[in-house]
Amino acid sequence: NVSGLIVPPSDSRRLSERIIELLADPQRAQQIAARGQEVVRTHFHEDRMLDETISLYRDVSERNLRRAIVPLAR
Repeated sequence: NVSGLIVPPSDSRRLSERIIELLADPQRAQQIAARGQEVVRTHFHEDRMLDETISLYRDVSERNLRRAIVPLAR
């Protein structure tokens, strides 16, 4: 159930080997592509990303507000 292939950064030789492997095995390439699309649909759905972004902004805003209030309390 692989959704992608890992290649070390800046390793162009290994990247080219992986590309050649996938070109030689179109069925495997299609399986990896289909699984990758499934992962994106599941984990990066628009509603989920929006909810997580809003939650992040709220957390940051609350932390900043607490920092601003603490000096005033002293």
